[in-house]
Amino acid sequence: MDDPSDVLIAVQARVEDAGVLADNGRYEGAMLMLLTAVAATSRKRYPRGTPSKKNPRKPMSDREAFTTFLRDEIWRLVREHEDFVVYHGEKKPIEEFLYEYLRCELVHEGRTPVDLYPMREGDVLTIDYPDGSGITFSRLLLARLNDVVWRAPENSYEATKAEIEAIRRRRAKHRLERTRDLSG
Repeated sequence: MDDPSDVLIAVQARVEDAGVLADNGRYEGAMLMLLTAVAATSRKRYPRGTPSKKNPRKPMSDREAFTTFLRDEIWRLVREHEDFVVYHGEKKPIEEFLYEYLRCELVHEGRTPVDLYPMREGDVLTIDYPDGSGITFSRLLLARLNDVVWRAPENSYEATKAEIEAIRRRRAKHRLERTRDLSG
């Protein structure tokens, strides 16, 4: 996707897909679509080639862009909840947990970890077992991820107006549009 307007369309489409999936009880699919929208938005804020904050001599990785973007927006994501998760006895910032155990597992394994259970009302993430071996995520987490993506300045109308106009111009020149005008 070299055209910036493609990223705009991709983010909007992923959020819309997430809504359709969630409305039909497909929460893991909705989570994957929202995490994809987060990843795309993170690359709008931190484009490829942005120097790493950890090692400025290297470019920022996808993981670092994703987690840095979510850390930037953490107040939208967790608000009244903790910003860390204990999972398998390890305490991680929520953005690291989301990247490693939700985004990567869904993308590379096609599922969430077997001891992660969608859905439950209430907290953003809830520890189910004293040893931290089971976690559920709630509709609130989906709503908050959606909020993070839509409220990102990179996805605002002002930030994307030029891209939207480029899409309109490109579509107006498309041969199917010209054919429709001739048939009408």
